[in-house]
Amino acid sequence: MNEFNFDRPIDTGNNAYVAHFNELLQRFTPRDWETFQIILSSGVSEECEAKRLIVDLTIKRHDKCISEDTAWLSIQALIKLGVLRAEKISTGYRNFKLLIATDLGKHLYRITFRKEPAEQEHIILLREHASLEHGYMIKDVKKILFKRGVYREVSTSRKLNRILLNEGRSVIPDVIAKTYGIENEYYEVECGTHNQAEFNAKCNKLLGVTSDINIIGKNRDTITRILVPQIERWIKSDVIGLLQQIGGTVTVYGMTDFARRRKTYSLDLSKGKLICHFKPEKEDY
Repeated sequence: MNEFNFDRPIDTGNNAYVAHFNELLQRFTPRDWETFQIILSSGVSEECEAKRLIVDLTIKRHDKCISEDTAWLSIQALIKLGVLRAEKISTGYRNFKLLIATDLGKHLYRITFRKEPAEQEHIILLREHASLEHGYMIKDVKKILFKRGVYREVSTSRKLNRILLNEGRSVIPDVIAKTYGIENEYYEVECGTHNQAEFNAKCNKLLGVTSDINIIGKNRDTITRILVPQIERWIKSDVIGLLQQIGGTVTVYGMTDFARRRKTYSLDLSKGKLICHFKPEKEDY
């Protein structure tokens, strides 16, 4: 790493900060520098993806094989140095950690590599979606659908998913799975944070695109406590007649059930109520 000048002066009048920064530089090992450069230049956020990337690039650059455990130790060293921090995320399908560059880490990258760090994936998802949980749930839904191997494309882009309706309105489904036939599949990913009016408006707009409403929640507990009552209130708001007329369906999935191709709840059109497809006494995922 001799091609980088780590002794470049820091533009600050805070002597204590300068001393702390210089001490930090001395604590970095060559492995720390390389791991730091890989993460901040790639934009990777998920710890598991960062470990695989570190292993792959180490093999490519040095013709040397290292384990993911060794990569994990390098990541932990950067967290202890304060240039990264870890944040736990749960999507209902999996639990994992995000690696988030701190202000100190970003500043160190700028003065060391003479450029801005790459925008990390979690920042992009947070800009596109309501929360990190929502963004990563959508990412996992896309991954699950791709694994089925029956779609020609799965889109989660808000820009590409925007569909124009009548009277200048539009709707943006969270996920559009494009089949090899005529009909596409549309999925809404819900964390249970929308108020009733927002939820009703989104579902009503979706009925302008499809007769099959697919809603994915984090887990059975969130769905049962929050989403089922919300969906049934929407159905009772003069929507049941339309659904019966068009032969519409409403299917609700927990993330784990969705991955296993199992319904969590579905609409009984004759009763206007959602039917549970699991035994409530069983432990939730």
